[in-house]
Amino acid sequence: MIFLLVVLLVSQEFEASLGNEALIDELGELEQHPIQINKAKKEDFLRIYWISPNLAKSIVKTRKKIKKFKKVEDLSKVSGMTDEILELIKPYITVETPFIATQTKKQKSPLQMEFRARFKEAFPSVSGKLGDPRKAYERLKLRYKKLSSVMLLEKDYYEESYGDFIAGGISLQLNERFPMFVLGDYSLEFGEKLLFGYPPPITFKTQGMIKSRERGIKLYTNSGENTYLRGLSLESKITKQIKNFFFYSNVLLDGKIEDGEVFVYYDYEGNHSTSFGLAKKNKIREKLFGTRVEWDGAMKIGLTGYKNSYFLYSGEIIESVRESLLKHKLFGIDFSYENDGKSTSLYVPTLFGEIGRCDTSWAWVAGIEYKRKRLNVGALSRYYPTHFYLFHSTPWSDRSVITGGISEKGNYLYMGYKVSKNTKFSGYFDVFTRLPRVYSQELPEQGLKYCGEIERKFTKLFSATGRYSFKSLGVTQSKQFRLQADMRIKNINMRVRGEKIYETDGREGELLYGDINCKFFKKFSVSTRLILFDSNLSKFKLYEYERDLPGLMTNQVIAGKGSRAYIVLNDRISSNCKLGLKYEINSKFRESPVQKYGIQLDLEI
Repeated sequence: MIFLLVVLLVSQEFEASLGNEALIDELGELEQHPIQINKAKKEDFLRIYWISPNLAKSIVKTRKKIKKFKKVEDLSKVSGMTDEILELIKPYITVETPFIATQTKKQKSPLQMEFRARFKEAFPSVSGKLGDPRKAYERLKLRYKKLSSVMLLEKDYYEESYGDFIAGGISLQLNERFPMFVLGDYSLEFGEKLLFGYPPPITFKTQGMIKSRERGIKLYTNSGENTYLRGLSLESKITKQIKNFFFYSNVLLDGKIEDGEVFVYYDYEGNHSTSFGLAKKNKIREKLFGTRVEWDGAMKIGLTGYKNSYFLYSGEIIESVRESLLKHKLFGIDFSYENDGKSTSLYVPTLFGEIGRCDTSWAWVAGIEYKRKRLNVGALSRYYPTHFYLFHSTPWSDRSVITGGISEKGNYLYMGYKVSKNTKFSGYFDVFTRLPRVYSQELPEQGLKYCGEIERKFTKLFSATGRYSFKSLGVTQSKQFRLQADMRIKNINMRVRGEKIYETDGREGELLYGDINCKFFKKFSVSTRLILFDSNLSKFKLYEYERDLPGLMTNQVIAGKGSRAYIVLNDRISSNCKLGLKYEINSKFRESPVQKYGIQLDLEI
């Protein structure tokens, strides 16, 4: 009965970064069930975004050497672990054994189930849309020994069908020789994400986290409707150091054919709330197959190759289009070298990069990172030519919709320095040319951005941060100032932030917000935020960044003049049931307020 009730309630999307709700879900789960660092395997540590494969390996090696970590802070002894990374991962790790209720042998079961239902509605309703204003989401995860499966359904605002998007798949750990087999919907993350890696990663430019955190084959748990692969994939171990991956996909994507040219819409949300959006739904079929060989020795090296083709689909393959298919052959070589802790006289820097070829065009990404005591410096260079199609990769630039090639080249330099125990400076400088076009907007041929940030911890409970950044796009420039204060009193976290942006044409934008997060009895929490904004910026935008996960952002654009406020209540009703409620109101000058409410229910059995 409870499942019938949940299915009727359906679901809501609590503010998640576009393309990254799977990551936010994963970290939210880890916060509730932190990893035991004295028992975890390398694969368990990789669930935490900030831990790279090499760092996970170093943690396991150090643990074997010292036998046991007595406290979380002991991870600072691990080669490659920095104070910044340790601070970020603390909420998701523990040295304690979580309390488990005493169970009889008959009550224990190898079957685990997680169910999430969300429901969200906005009012007043917008006219001219196809369906109702509700947003719904349901996801079911099952794990039985070495078998895992996931099934999700989603309906965006104003779409007609509550099953507008359906995805699912199963993964199986066959044995040590075949550690991963996936059938259904999945995603691939290899190398520096030049060939595979969408959705975009979160960019930690002010933290120096410039290297991708590859994860290989993953079951698809995102709600992005045009960013996944559907078919089968297999990981096999040829030797202890050599892996082989095989993958095949046959999937329908949003798109169209115009003037004999195929356009594929790699739009994450896949909005089908209008007749235009519905007309492009599932119109292009993509067939893709490829393989990868990976050698993890003194240096990690990967060779990846695949072929994909697109053709018009309308219930069946249209033969007349077969001869003019859009086809691509891609090949890439990626490498990564991280210090293994054996070098004592001089810290060897991390080197990484990837070179890719699409048909006749070459692209590459290469970087270096050096960490030693108080200093952390890094540099990254990238080059994406016009005809290098990045449909399944993650370019350095942000993007939402890709209907063809994207081009960019640039150089990025980062530096972080711990001035004292409580004061840290960080900054970066980025010069880029050949910017991508967004729709019909013409952008300049070159630009640059630099940013400096200083953070000061006055006490364990109070810190302040100041930032200045400058960005230039041709003749248009902007200057941005930010001041932020954080305070913690027992189980109460508070933040106040103010931002101001000036554009060269006289436009301005300013934002002020404060939020409070309270936790009670480790089961009940309340989060509230009030935002005041006034912005008429053109090419440069103000964004609201959520604070529930350090370094993660929602990238919600703040425009116009008005205010936004919300309150979120989270209550763990029982050991296997959690309920979340959210109310939000957005008010803009001379516009009617928009209100949203949502409910989210999580069950673990």
